[in-house]
Amino acid sequence: MEQPSTTDVDNKSTAKTEPKDYLYRMSKYDGLLISIILILSASWLLHFGRHASGIGGNALVYENGKLIEKIDVKKDKTISLSLEKGKMDIEVKEGQIRISNSSCPHKICVNTGWISEPGRTIICVPNKVLVEMKGKPDPGYHAQTY
Repeated sequence: MEQPSTTDVDNKSTAKTEPKDYLYRMSKYDGLLISIILILSASWLLHFGRHASGIGGNALVYENGKLIEKIDVKKDKTISLSLEKGKMDIEVKEGQIRISNSSCPHKICVNTGWISEPGRTIICVPNKVLVEMKGKPDPGYHAQTY
């Protein structure tokens, strides 16, 4: 019997570990599939990103549970309120609303920042003021976490 030479054994072992060229080549259909997936992903992100803020229109301002102001957030303006326990400035800009200045001690309502989505609120406990965005909520979101 003939014993295999060491070169035959080496050739057989290297033949099994060498990568096949056809595994690394991309066909025109692979490129087409990748392009379609990228276009669909981008259009989905643009669609849901555009509607993420919902359809807002008004903000309601309550003091002691009573409605004191209804604000159209489509018009930029600053509103100064004289309250029972102090003063407050509310700023409306580009469909968003915030409390820009308040006479409360900790300024938590001022630090809340801008709100624009329907259902969002800003609360000032010392002045007993609630600012709430109203409008049609975005159907894409069921809950939001912080």
